[in-house]
Amino acid sequence: SFLIEDTEAYGDAFVNLREDYGCTWRGDVTIRNCTWLPRSQRRAVFSGNNDGTHDFGYTCHMPNVTIDGLTVQEQQADAAPLYIFNDYLGHEAADCPHKPIPPEWVKVRNIHTPRPVALCEEPALMPDTRYTAE
Repeated sequence: SFLIEDTEAYGDAFVNLREDYGCTWRGDVTIRNCTWLPRSQRRAVFSGNNDGTHDFGYTCHMPNVTIDGLTVQEQQADAAPLYIFNDYLGHEAADCPHKPIPPEWVKVRNIHTPRPVALCEEPALMPDTRYTAE
């Protein structure tokens, strides 16, 4: 389990998952009472890149996520959603023998942003993920 609490972060994503390890995190990540100041127009709390074609020697997993208190401070907001996960695969998932296992669940509350909030930039990557938002 990994806790990020009372943290202010600058960057393209709030959490960047290392692609040289397959963007894997087997377990839970909790974000609590944090502030994110995005530096680009990309809007994903978690960002990674694993196209599912490389065998890292272990099964890759995306983390279960709890967000309770995240303020996204933007200079200019448009109508594009804030995603919890980016499209880390980057293409159709049909021919990917080593694609990461999606999270079992994602729970979000108290996200302060003018944007709508959505689970994943590519919903087909997480069809069975239990997503709750308050």
